Amino acid sequence: MSTAMLRQELQLLRREGLAPWALIALTLLLVAAALNGRALLGVQARTAAALEAEAAETTLALAAQAGRGVATAISPGVVGYSVLNKPVVLPAAPLGALAIGQAELLPAWYPVTARGPHHFLARNEPDNPLRLAVGNFDAAFVIVWLLPLVVIALSFNVVSAERERGVLALALAAGSSPAGFILGKVAARALLLFVSLWLALLAAALAAGVPLGRAAGALPLLLWFTGATLYAAFWFALALFVNSRPRASDQNAGLLAGAWLVLVVLLPALTHLAATTVFAAPSRVALTTELREASESADRAAAAARDQYFFDHPEMQGGDPDRSAYFRSVAESELSVATAMAPLLAQFEVQARRQQGLVEVLQFLSPGTMTWQSLTALAGSDGARHREFRGQTLAFHERWSAFFREPLLSGATLTPVAYAALPRFEFDEPPLVSTLPRVLPALAALLVLSLLLGAVSVRRLRRFPVV
Repeated sequence: MSTAMLRQELQLLRREGLAPWALIALTLLLVAAALNGRALLGVQARTAAALEAEAAETTLALAAQAGRGVATAISPGVVGYSVLNKPVVLPAAPLGALAIGQAELLPAWYPVTARGPHHFLARNEPDNPLRLAVGNFDAAFVIVWLLPLVVIALSFNVVSAERERGVLALALAAGSSPAGFILGKVAARALLLFVSLWLALLAAALAAGVPLGRAAGALPLLLWFTGATLYAAFWFALALFVNSRPRASDQNAGLLAGAWLVLVVLLPALTHLAATTVFAAPSRVALTTELREASESADRAAAAARDQYFFDHPEMQGGDPDRSAYFRSVAESELSVATAMAPLLAQFEVQARRQQGLVEVLQFLSPGTMTWQSLTALAGSDGARHREFRGQTLAFHERWSAFFREPLLSGATLTPVAYAALPRFEFDEPPLVSTLPRVLPALAALLVLSLLLGAVSVRRLRRFPVV
């Protein structure tokens, strides 16, 4: 396509007025969505920071009391199983604000104590059920749902309008080929959209606080640019494919709108339904219910142990604040419940991975699903990052429990030095390379689909009737 033709086509789009307003709207929506995502993650971050500050203040107070020999502060049973909890926090991913995904449905922190993991795994924060049902307004939503509509608005009549106005016949009379003339018009629209999309995504990344100066932020964002570009290219190729038959403009618009409904709305919904039906894992609600029942069972067992302890030691009723024998029975009860819950947690994990695996296969039925899976995977909100967080939390819980269980069983007490040696948690971020197997196949599939549709369209356009 010549520079003169490109300039002429851009001037035509500017005079029509639709393209500039559509691209401005896309930019504003992406920036607004990024700000919304940043605000949502900001609420989580402030909550987690407040919890960490409260836990640190409690730890300092207990250490000071232990230095004075206060019984409740030197007792590993009282501190570990009753007083102190450690908020284990999942930090926001570098691109987390661009795609909330499942991040708001899964806990961003766990209150770990020496008691069994069923206590903190059962934590379930209430939220607005309508928002959880329809999802969040974020940049990934704008790209997957709204970007195709912008492409359709720019290209649904790229051939039919020229044919209806007689411009195509004049271009052919001037020596242009049908394919070359139409591809030039599509290329001009695609170039305009891609440049606008890249600038809009850059503005959205800045609004979302993505650390562009670090590889952890810049490299995933580069793949985000690639995914959004390939997704837009697919819709341009599909629009060209629809336009490669001699139809009226309203018919092209109807076909492309139907394709958007099927590929962006219906097929992703059916993919999710198929995954949850074929691999009917213990749902998160069912898991939470089971964990809460186990927690209540443990509480009842602890109450029974306490009653038995005070029955055998009536002189300790309301007297000994240490109650080491009681807390040793609690520790044994917690271990037994954790052992009983292990198969359910393993079953949930296996079935969740099977569901994710089926979704990763079925995603190739829909470009919308492929793009959504890729964007959320790069943003760390597709569930895989949280599974890693949960695994690291369970490993930390083992260390935290052992820290209090060992002195409790040996009869030792806590000292200020022991408080300074409390186990610390720092999330080990999975490397980007571990995400690529979930992203690159989808991006490759989008590229192949776009090229195939484009090749078929060019072949049809070579024989396109001009009247």
